[in-house]
Amino acid sequence: IYAIRPDGSGFRQVVTKEGYALGSPSWSPDGDRIAFYEMSRETTWDAHSSFDMATANSSVVSVDFETGSHRVVEVDGPGIKIFPQYLSDTDIGYLLKGGTSEGIYTTGGVYYNASKSMARSPSWSPDGKRVVYEKTAWNVRPQGKLLYSWDSRWEYRFTDVFPTSSPKGNIALTQ
Repeated sequence: IYAIRPDGSGFRQVVTKEGYALGSPSWSPDGDRIAFYEMSRETTWDAHSSFDMATANSSVVSVDFETGSHRVVEVDGPGIKIFPQYLSDTDIGYLLKGGTSEGIYTTGGVYYNASKSMARSPSWSPDGKRVVYEKTAWNVRPQGKLLYSWDSRWEYRFTDVFPTSSPKGNIALTQ
């Protein structure tokens, strides 16, 4: 994880762990610590694959921002724990993705069952009392279904494959 000042100065590495991916850093309320998830690089593929998600694991970790030391494992155990965010000096919210325990959790014990809503990308209000999240859906749409467009000059249609168009305006796709 790297840090840089808003003016572009002070670029430096805060923390690293050999063989691991570290991501989604967030500041503690006083700015002294950062929380982030860490998972082995091999696990990052499993974290995106619906077939292997149940076997993937990550941890939520925090470190002192100035030194990158005083490492604390805030949440460990099975499952993909991502999007950590400080809600107070001692409470961190995060998403547990995939599996039967999927949901939005806090280290203080609050839990929202998100398994039916497919919640993703949670972000808490500054006071930690509210959370917004993306709701994903895997609804199967018919091929070529007309989609909404902000620009009336364009007509968008759904396709679940990677089409290619010819210079003559024909479309080829695989099914």
